Amino acid sequence: MVKVERSLPAPESLAKEAKKENGIYTGADVVERLRKDFHNKCYICEVKELQDPNVEHLLPHKNGKYPELQEYVQLEIS
Repeated sequence: MVKVERSLPAPESLAKEAKKENGIYTGADVVERLRKDFHNKCYICEVKELQDPNVEHLLPHKNGKYPELQEYVQLEIS
């Protein structure tokens, strides 16, 4: 698994979506930034040139148990 320093500040759409009850974290700006930060490689297997990237959380975040994990630094691309 690849560990990467995320470029900051976080993509703008994350702040907007965080204000919503069911905001998303897969906006085009987020995907593009993760592609750049991860050199367009999957964080698990390092396959290059991802065709249909998925944005994932490094640690679980469901049910609001760990709201701080919604932050950009917890997102990965695979």
